[in-house]
Amino acid sequence: MKKFVPGLCLAALLGASAWAASTNVALNQPVTASGTFGSSVSYSTIDDGTFFPENTYWQNGTVWWNDSSNPDPSTTPALTITLDQTYSISGIIVQADNNDSYTLQYRSSSGGPWQTLWNVPFDFNGGGLATRPNTDQTTQYILATPVDVEAVKFFANQGDGDYSVSEIQLFGTPGSTPPPPSVPEPASVGLMTAGASALLLCFCRRKA
Repeated sequence: MKKFVPGLCLAALLGASAWAASTNVALNQPVTASGTFGSSVSYSTIDDGTFFPENTYWQNGTVWWNDSSNPDPSTTPALTITLDQTYSISGIIVQADNNDSYTLQYRSSSGGPWQTLWNVPFDFNGGGLATRPNTDQTTQYILATPVDVEAVKFFANQGDGDYSVSEIQLFGTPGSTPPPPSVPEPASVGLMTAGASALLLCFCRRKA
């Protein structure tokens, strides 16, 4: 005879819902730049949700720049994505020039200190653009512990002096500062309905 445990059933349901709600929260968020860039492409292309084919030439449709000096966060060109609220970030994907390494910093609140989120490594497979952590363009770099993020800053930290980036994606859920309540979107209503059905099924399967 199996023992029914309502708490465990509900916990599993809520865990599944939280996982399903994790999305690319950087999508189409405002992007600003500091420093000099050689690219004429809109900065907003770095969070438009679109990856280029792997090994695309580093200046082909990307946001690119040249910094032959040793890059430094206070002087090197940088791109900042400001989110519409605070999100708890758990995963990241970046597509950038392969033979350079980059730093992605974050802050948890406007005006707060910048901290390192991910040191994006070199990728010497092929040439041109390379998606990290995996060229399948879907695998995320998973943080050891999710962090609350209000904005991220991206800049080069080592390489040949010629840098470019084509896509930055941040995966997470609303963090400690959620937006005002609003009418649920159809997808959210569907998710809640599915969750309620699953919970009801758990109760119906209870055995005496």
